[in-house]
Amino acid sequence: MDTVYRRQAGFSLIELMIGLTIGLFILMGVVMVYVSSTRSQAASEALARVQESGRFATYLMTKEVRQAGFKYACPGEINNLLDTDNGAYKEELFDLNNAVLGWQGGTGPLTNLAPDYVRGDALLIKHAAHATGAVAKGNNPVQASAIAVEKGHGIKKGSIIMIADAYGCDLFQSGNNENASSLNRGAGGTPGNLNKAAWSHQYDDDLQILYFTSVLYYIGTGSNGQPALKAYRVMPSAGGGLGQSVELVSGVEDMRLVYGLDTDGSGSANAELDAYVQADNVSDWDEVVSVRIGLLTTSPTGGLNDVEQSLTWPFDLNGDGAPDEVEFTPDGHLRSLFTTTVAIRNRLP
Repeated sequence: MDTVYRRQAGFSLIELMIGLTIGLFILMGVVMVYVSSTRSQAASEALARVQESGRFATYLMTKEVRQAGFKYACPGEINNLLDTDNGAYKEELFDLNNAVLGWQGGTGPLTNLAPDYVRGDALLIKHAAHATGAVAKGNNPVQASAIAVEKGHGIKKGSIIMIADAYGCDLFQSGNNENASSLNRGAGGTPGNLNKAAWSHQYDDDLQILYFTSVLYYIGTGSNGQPALKAYRVMPSAGGGLGQSVELVSGVEDMRLVYGLDTDGSGSANAELDAYVQADNVSDWDEVVSVRIGLLTTSPTGGLNDVEQSLTWPFDLNGDGAPDEVEFTPDGHLRSLFTTTVAIRNRLP
């Protein structure tokens, strides 16, 4: 039988080039889908971070502002037994009778407590809304240097304490250890207590023992080098330290504050358009009944936003009767504005 030989042939050059071109288009499509998906995912994560930062920062500040000025049932001004002559003592930090203070474009007389301040306004809140859990016992005469409590009160030495009942209240620094059976006004500490000072009145076992809180909110430099919402908290220790600055929320780039004034004694902010003013225009901080907080948050990474954003503060900052635009250099970061108005509960009717 004769053997038949068949001629074998591969792809022609034209067919090969067509195949390569089709494959290239398919590969380009896959790459574009991958890149688009990656960018979309990064943008979604950035948006989530921006939203989370704004909401959490707003929540933290709102909780403190609502409590401003709380001093239990104390009917009048607080009897301050702290050592006002101590170099670490600052009236702004410890005067609970003046529970809300703000500064426009800086941290005012508290600059040394926030050396990493970056920009924006600052807000100082004071209250005594947190119970210590300590239980008083017996009678405590006016001239006594200590308040008798159940042993093991758990209050750290150096803590700033307010004791109060329906007849008055006193502010002092705890001078003994957590397992003691009393709270005394011992010598030493920062800022320490006045020598031979007396309580405002005799206390019985129905007094309340509360922690004093003093916290300064400002925009400072975070741990990653970017702006962050920070808080300097007065947390005196037995070792002599006055407090420390803590990073609360990263990615908070700016903070603006305006204050609602009650000048007619109605218990709420005036109805006029200029009821909310900046700190420089507050003449009497006792008239502040609410705080409007504006926070600008930003994503941690750039390259996410190809379109320039136009954001506007929802209140008048320049005094021209119109909302003001947020000023920032477009850099590819995603940004968002968060605002809330918080009533100071202890100044409501």
